[in-house]
Amino acid sequence: MSIRFCKMCNNMLYPKDNRREMELHYRCRRCQRSELVEDKEKYCVYKNVIKREVNMKILESVLNLKSYTEDPSLPKTTQRTCPSCGARDAVFFMNPIQMKDDDIQLYFTCIPCKFSWVDDVRDKIEKKE
Repeated sequence: MSIRFCKMCNNMLYPKDNRREMELHYRCRRCQRSELVEDKEKYCVYKNVIKREVNMKILESVLNLKSYTEDPSLPKTTQRTCPSCGARDAVFFMNPIQMKDDDIQLYFTCIPCKFSWVDDVRDKIEKKE
């Protein structure tokens, strides 16, 4: 990375990000002239790649969902039927992996058989409207 200078006033240009446009510019602090950085990959400092898919098997391996049935702090419900054994006794909690606000999912674990499943709250809200 070389030092760049303003073509108008010959002062040094400083890196400045444009968060709205997701662009990197060089900007002169004296005359406010700005140049767009063409090769963005060359100047990338940090890249955060987020995978949106959460597989239930991966979630079970990270979290021991079967042990959640013994947690007294989790709320219990009798309004959901277990897809595995048909029991109506389960504990539930919100998505432990932070995602967008739109992705509200409830995770249920059946108390009798310890089976875990996901209930997408967004689908239920859209059906009511």
